[in-house]
Order: sequence, then C-alpha cells, then structure tokens
Amino acid sequence: MRYCLAVPTYWTYPGGAGQEEVIYDHPTPLDAEGTLGRFLASVAKLVNREVQVVIVAAATAPGLQAAVEERVTGLMGNLYQPPAYLLFSYSHLERLREFCRWQGGEEFLSLLSLTGYSRIRNLTLILANLFNAEVMVSLDDDEIILDPDFLNKIAADFSFLARDHQKFGVAGLYENPQGEVLAVAPTGNWVRFWPKIKWMNAAFTALLGEKPHLKMTPLALGGNMAVGASL
Repeated sequence: MRYCLAVPTYWTYPGGAGQEEVIYDHPTPLDAEGTLGRFLASVAKLVNREVQVVIVAAATAPGLQAAVEERVTGLMGNLYQPPAYLLFSYSHLERLREFCRWQGGEEFLSLLSLTGYSRIRNLTLILANLFNAEVMVSLDDDEIILDPDFLNKIAADFSFLARDHQKFGVAGLYENPQGEVLAVAPTGNWVRFWPKIKWMNAAFTALLGEKPHLKMTPLALGGNMAVGASL
C-alpha cells in the first residue's frame, strides 16, 4: 500500500513579533527550533519505498514566504532526502499553478493556495493524488509517532472497511505528553458561549468507551486521519 504522509507546518516572524496576515493556532517563530525536526525523526522508522513524507510549509505573512521555505529546507537538510521526503512550499506552488495554466485549468488556480487551514489541507489531497498514493495520512508537525505499527494498523483498518465500503476514511485520537486524550478545559466566561473543549471531550469519552474498535464518528482530527484514494 502506497502512503503519502502529509504534514503542514506553519511559521511566523522571529520571536513571534510581527504583523501576521494569516492566523494559525501556534506557528513556529523562524528563529526557534520548533517541532518539525522531532516529528521527522519519529517517522523515519516508518519510511520505505511505499511511504512518502510530504512537508507543506506555510507562512503567516507574504513577506516571510522565502524565509520559511529556506528555513524548512535547512531543517530537512541532507538527512531527509527525496523521493522519501519532499518539501512543498511557495516555489513549488508557483510551478504547480504554472502547470495548471498550461493544462488550461485557470478556473482552478484559486484552489491552489498556501493560505489558511482549509486550503492547505485541500492542497495535501491534491499532492496525494499527484503522487498516486493509495492512502493519505494527515498529520501535524507538533506530533511524534511512537507506534512502529502505526501504518500497519491503518492498513488493517482499511482492509476491514473495504469489504463493505467503496469510499471511506479513518480518524484517530492522539495523546498528550501525560498519555491522556482529553483536552484541558479552559476557564473564563467566554467558555459558556464557545464550549468546544467540553463537547470534544464528551465525544472522545464516548468513542473510547464503546465497542467495536471502528465506529462511525461525528468528529475527526486533521492531525490523525487517513483518507483512501477513492475518497
């Protein structure tokens, strides 16, 4: 089974001080070590001829685009070489847009963007198609993969689900450093009007406490999700 591990990474001004035009939860300052190197080290044991890691690098402001691409290129360095490891950033986006124009697909250019969560996640789907992956595994750069059987478990789930479904994806949870899956509930008056964590934790608790192992879910985390090529 051919996998594309698609990993967005978000970067901002050195020291986190600057006018951001695109807002992300926790972009990494350009002068910080960040978590991408740690992530890459954790997935090295999973990489083989059937596994491709695609790092999609985005900036919080247009003026940072070149610096972000250079920074992530340096982080990947000589340790993580193609074809197993690929970087997709602004120079590659322009080449993709040029290819789209050449194919007469100008109406699709607005969909090819490194601005905003949804467009970047959609772009990873496009890349997985270009790389002819059978499964795209959506991950985040602040995670580490501890389970050496991570992809084997995805393969087993896909094999099981393919018996009854033509198009499907699989979503999973992830643990915090304390080994827990429930998020820490925030405090403040605003929580009453935006009880996101309350309902997320309620869903996590229900999904973890029920059988069978695989179940229909109303909640999927983009940092741990596998999508089959048919979907």
